[in-house]
Amino acid sequence: MSHSSGYCEQTSFGGGWLVFQYRFNGSVDFYRDWVEYRDGFGSVDGEFWLGLEHLHWITRARKHELLVELKDFDGNYVYARYGEFEIGNGVEQYQLKKLGTYTGTAGDSLTYHKGMKFTTKDRDNDNMSGNCATSWQGAWWYGNCYDSNLNVCGVRPSLTGFGYELITTKLEYLQYKLFEMESAMKIDRETIEQKLSGAISQLSQTIGHNLTALQTQSNKILYEQAAKANQKRMRNEIQTLASNRDVARFLTSSAGYARTISFPSCKEESSKLSGKYLIQLAENEEPFLGYCEQTAFGGGWLVVQHRYDGSVDFYRNWTEYRNGFGSVDGEFWLSLEKLHQITSARKHELLVELKDFEGNYKYTRYDEFEIGSEAELYSLKKLGSYTGTAGDSLTYHKGMKFTTKDRDNDENRSMNSAENYEGAWWYKEIHLSNLNGRYKDAWDSQSMHRFNGSVDFYHNWIEHRHGFGSVDGEFWLGLEHLHRVTSTRSHELLIELEDFEGNYIYARYSEFVIGSEVEQYPLKKLGTYSGMANDGLTYHKSMQFTTKDRDNDGHIGKNCAEDCGGAWWYNACFQIVLHRLT
Repeated sequence: MSHSSGYCEQTSFGGGWLVFQYRFNGSVDFYRDWVEYRDGFGSVDGEFWLGLEHLHWITRARKHELLVELKDFDGNYVYARYGEFEIGNGVEQYQLKKLGTYTGTAGDSLTYHKGMKFTTKDRDNDNMSGNCATSWQGAWWYGNCYDSNLNVCGVRPSLTGFGYELITTKLEYLQYKLFEMESAMKIDRETIEQKLSGAISQLSQTIGHNLTALQTQSNKILYEQAAKANQKRMRNEIQTLASNRDVARFLTSSAGYARTISFPSCKEESSKLSGKYLIQLAENEEPFLGYCEQTAFGGGWLVVQHRYDGSVDFYRNWTEYRNGFGSVDGEFWLSLEKLHQITSARKHELLVELKDFEGNYKYTRYDEFEIGSEAELYSLKKLGSYTGTAGDSLTYHKGMKFTTKDRDNDENRSMNSAENYEGAWWYKEIHLSNLNGRYKDAWDSQSMHRFNGSVDFYHNWIEHRHGFGSVDGEFWLGLEHLHRVTSTRSHELLIELEDFEGNYIYARYSEFVIGSEVEQYPLKKLGTYSGMANDGLTYHKSMQFTTKDRDNDGHIGKNCAEDCGGAWWYNACFQIVLHRLT
């Protein structure tokens, strides 16, 4: 290979990085053909692409890492780093051949593209029926179509700088075109009226007293035809001049044209850009404003619930959940009635995306999803096969009716689960998922909370099985809840203790599983201990639960629950018991 100039980054992550793509102001057009991406373009003094052939020869010679550094228009910085990186040769269509383990803060959006060949506007190697490079105006290792694309055209719209100027220019030009078309319509109308007037004048001798009625009707018909033709022409020009997102933003404020830019579903929205769109399920139904997610898992997803900062209260009544609440610009619930109408019309999938407060991402996907009608109490009528990384916590709720604080449809006879868990859901006797519950940065649901002795914990078997107290005060979650929660996937156990002087200690175990009632709710698994409260629980591992009316301890001659004044996983009689009378 011939020698070429390169830029070495020597400050980030220990230095030694060869920069092969750099973008910072949009001055270089990255919507290029195969030859240009193969050979490279731009200048190392500005924006540039090093070249696929260079990347192949560099990465095949020895093991390399990949570092992607991103900074938005507000200066916020994130990065993604991969432990290995190799690009195939030209015969292999410069395939993303190797991509190692991800670390970073930007999220892993590149592993999805591993193994994919490079696609440009004139060389289609993606998995889609169309050309993703043409659709997104940028070249990449497209799959179907992408989770990441650092060569896409354009920049993020903002209220200052290039993005705002671009949108402003588009809208100003659109307004000009609208004015131009309105003028053309006016001229067309005047021409039609002149021609019509001449024709009517010739006919007036024979038509007589019917002239006025004929003129009025003819004017109306011809004007409507001209208006429809010009409206269609105007709409086509608008959609040519701007992206559908800009059109939606521009025309949403104009009620006269709202219907003309609505879509039956997010799948049929052609620009494939995430954002707000008018959704009209059928021609005779009123459209509603929805948010279409077009980047995750191939796009085409209508967002039905969005929570990210706790700004909207989700502890609502039946009417509010039926009709929907919040705003698509923030946190919201779309509405049970819309969910029923949408999912009952044709087959739909369900995708649940979760991100915790540390930015860890997981997802759950079901290949079928249908909600019943209000007469059926919006039951979770159909739920297909599960795939994902978050665990299947929804199949347990399949077939259940929806419950709110003022409409109790769950199977728990002792309480309204919506009231107890401060949310609304397809609750069963308990719940394994509750995405409308309290929004908080905390561990999984507490199994027990004691702080002032206001609740008596000296209860019988049934009460310990179902739970007692209130999550607003002291409470015990319930053995059956603990069994179902801990047996579905891996859980840890955290015990926090604070004495009356405010001294704090804790004990943490890396695994925690409670057996079923048939097994007498034994302490089935207990992982490795860490903490500063001393390991007082491992002694009780594998022991069955004992209450004052159910003696399962290892002590002969007495019931440890009676003797100690509280229920526990006793082992003749206790080393630690948190339910003891105080």
